[in-house]
Amino acid sequence: MLGSIAAQDTVSFTFTQTVDLSIIGNTYSMIAYTDYDLDGFIFNDTLQKTITNKPLEYCTSAATSTGDEG
Repeated sequence: MLGSIAAQDTVSFTFTQTVDLSIIGNTYSMIAYTDYDLDGFIFNDTLQKTITNKPLEYCTSAATSTGDEG
């Protein structure tokens, strides 16, 4: 990335490399941060996100249910 980011501004970045989060039940921790020597305020440079891959719940459709699915 080239150039400066103004104060109070945001930048979106899309990584070209993919990540496999497909294992059901696993929890994944994502951490992104900046590392800039001239940054005078380093306390807002990190973003953390936890993602848990939960199984889909089975749901019977009321439109097609015969009422005996249990």
